[in-house]
Amino acid sequence: MAIKTGVVAALAWFVGEHYALATGRPETFISGLWCVVASIVVVQEHLGAAYKVAVARFIGIGIGSLTGGLFTMLLGASPLSLGVSVGMTVALCSLFNLKESVRFASLSSAVVMVSWAFKPLNSPWEISLYRFLDSVVGIAIAIVVVHVLWPEQATKKLRESLSKAIDKLNRLFTLSVVLIPIAEKQDESLRPLVDDIEQILLQSHTIFDEAKMELVTKTNNIEIWSYLLEHLQTLLDSILSLQYVYNKNVYEIFDQDLVRQLDSLIRQTEAYFRKISAMLIYPQNKLEAIDLTDSLEKLKQELIRFRAARPTRQFPLPDIQNFFVFFYSLKTIVEELRKMEKRIEALHLV
Repeated sequence: MAIKTGVVAALAWFVGEHYALATGRPETFISGLWCVVASIVVVQEHLGAAYKVAVARFIGIGIGSLTGGLFTMLLGASPLSLGVSVGMTVALCSLFNLKESVRFASLSSAVVMVSWAFKPLNSPWEISLYRFLDSVVGIAIAIVVVHVLWPEQATKKLRESLSKAIDKLNRLFTLSVVLIPIAEKQDESLRPLVDDIEQILLQSHTIFDEAKMELVTKTNNIEIWSYLLEHLQTLLDSILSLQYVYNKNVYEIFDQDLVRQLDSLIRQTEAYFRKISAMLIYPQNKLEAIDLTDSLEKLKQELIRFRAARPTRQFPLPDIQNFFVFFYSLKTIVEELRKMEKRIEALHLV
């Protein structure tokens, strides 16, 4: 980022000044400066974010150049007219829900008016056009540089973010199904982990929005990444549900055979979490197959056997209901992991 930003700034100043000089414009210094400002803003960590900022910047400078030229022509250049111009620019962006462009539009509007104040002999519309062209040149330079110097895709960062979320979910799952009585469990200790997972999911959605700019020509990819984010949210909800009902004395209902079969499925599910995480980060590696079908079927048979023995008659109805909710949540977690595996495999084929 340091090198890319430095290169962009140097090129933008050089190109901006010489471009203005070649076209016979009088304020080459301001053109070079505004070109530098426009280019530095666009330089981002990965391509998707750069595209997103470039589009917002382009829309912003278009609106700001128009409002700056209009209000300069109508009101002249003064602190009061500047306040009116910037205020109306913000209102216009808000009207069209252009939240990402409002700062760029405001800056462009202000620069047009302030530039005209230095050279009032030129038409405000001429200054407006100059500032628009300066910004377009700066944006173009930034896009070229981020493509040439170590281009990094937002999808790579998205893979890392989702993998991190899966690892955290696996940790939450493990802590939620520890086979110890409720009196010895500290539910509050899991809250920071849940908050951490929610924060990672929120960041993943932000990265996904940026990645859309890269995936605009690959509709299937967009759909797959969107599905993966949905699966992660369902996993979090199911683990929290599982943890909640498990902490409602469900532990006391289990018998030894059911505990043994349940523990086997839990260990395999943890391994499944790890596999899904590795598939995202190392798509080229061939990972060991994990089939939970047999374990799920055995657990189902244990539940049928357990239910036929009717040992639950001695427990309150809410505890019995939680007992079945627990196994439903566990089944949902396994199913979501299976769906994620298929989605990731499809992602590698696109």
